[in-house]
Amino acid sequence: MDPKFINSRSGMRTGDCVFVSEKYGEPTRNEGTVDYIEMAPINRAVPHGDQAEHIYVRFNDSSVYRRWLKRGSPVMVNMEKHIILEIDENNDSLSVAKDGGVYMINPIRKTVSFTSIDSMLIWRAGYILE
Repeated sequence: MDPKFINSRSGMRTGDCVFVSEKYGEPTRNEGTVDYIEMAPINRAVPHGDQAEHIYVRFNDSSVYRRWLKRGSPVMVNMEKHIILEIDENNDSLSVAKDGGVYMINPIRKTVSFTSIDSMLIWRAGYILE
């Protein structure tokens, strides 16, 4: 992770309108709203170590989720943090597990649709937020 993002805040606040693009991917800018922000450990195995700002963005165009989400992506569903376990494009569904903030040894799976996603985690190291 870029050292400038470690233990530092972006100055963004919940409700801010943002434009997001991938640093190394498609050149499009996608408009959204900051939905949730927290400072959290970079490495869960070192909970008192370095922190990074976790910024969740709700996109105006929900097709962004289909393009950007991958297995392991953190998302908000019903305003709770979840991790994507599997993506089934044929059935327009995702298998997710609630993220309790610790290791997920036996995750409880549930299936949701892409339209159930409230927001997704946008890492400043991989995305440009304006």
